[in-house]
Amino acid sequence: MARKCKCCARDIVGSKCSYCKYINVEVLDNPGSECELERAAQYKAGLLERITDFSINAYTYKWDQKTSKFESGRLPVKITDGKECYEQIVWSKKAFEKNPDDRMQERDITISYMFDGEQKEINVKLKTIQCNDLWRLGVMIHQDLTVSFYLGTVDNYTVSGPFNLELK
Repeated sequence: MARKCKCCARDIVGSKCSYCKYINVEVLDNPGSECELERAAQYKAGLLERITDFSINAYTYKWDQKTSKFESGRLPVKITDGKECYEQIVWSKKAFEKNPDDRMQERDITISYMFDGEQKEINVKLKTIQCNDLWRLGVMIHQDLTVSFYLGTVDNYTVSGPFNLELK
């Protein structure tokens, strides 16, 4: 039977988890087990603090009065940080327009995040939904330190994932 990492619950070989890099220590008594579980919880909290700035590069459009033309561009829109979305969906404050074409069934979205100040990206395919409201993007990190992304509203959404985070 494979041993499980006390931080992310993945199968491990040896003492160091290949995913979250936690060093798992074997203990023989209850006080030691409790101490080890507390150490794992502190390590996980530290990892979550190092995951910041989940963002989407959103298309922007605005009317330029001087040229009488639409200007477009891309602007990073921050959604949340790792510790805020642990085991709960955090929705973007900014709302996005729905599909102008109802035939489009999926959206390809690139989500970026920072880990220890280094930018990482996850390419996501999110199914579109029918709703009467504007869409928002949601993020949730699970107990096993994977992440899922949501498209829609608080009451009506689709989900994609879970995806591994790059924790190095």
